[in-house]
Amino acid sequence: MTDIRQLIQKTIELEGILKVLLDRDDRHAMELLVDKYKDFCTLMDDYAADANGSDPHLLEVKDDEAEEVQVEPENDAAEKAVEHEEEMPKPDFVSVAEPEPEPECEPEQSQPYDELAVLHITHGQHERNTALLRAFTLNDKFRYIREVFGGDERDFNDTLSLIADMCSYSEAEEYITGDMMLDKENPGVADFLEFISPYMKH
Repeated sequence: MTDIRQLIQKTIELEGILKVLLDRDDRHAMELLVDKYKDFCTLMDDYAADANGSDPHLLEVKDDEAEEVQVEPENDAAEKAVEHEEEMPKPDFVSVAEPEPEPECEPEQSQPYDELAVLHITHGQHERNTALLRAFTLNDKFRYIREVFGGDERDFNDTLSLIADMCSYSEAEEYITGDMMLDKENPGVADFLEFISPYMKH
């Protein structure tokens, strides 16, 4: 049976990613959100199936519970339609003037490259923190996957990818301790935060 704690954890992760997207438009966060949501839907379907003892996507309808639909004979329906049409008054012919052509709009001038670059920067976009992504050795990854992420390598990679797009260390710390609800007093979590700190803006 699906562990309900897995559903709770996925819900927390989804909430954290949504908060990141609320602050800024981030392509990597959006991709991560889609993956986490698919995982959540799969877990929810499994949980519902286990709870109900059936496939949640299949609905069985008993014959005695089906609503009876009375269908009028074709002849009666046709006669009623003709009678209704005869009773309806015919509208007088009204001429409709052709709409005046709309004035042609001048094509918008394309923005120069420099303006586009400025707009791109003002929306909070910035380069990925590739230095942080490269900082973890194989031993570091194994350690933090085991001590912080409960052995879930995918969760580690997703979290690291999301942190690499964050603007500051304080944002990453808030996500890890607030949204992911990891205990800052846990030695593994504390070491992980200390590890990423030098590679992020303070």
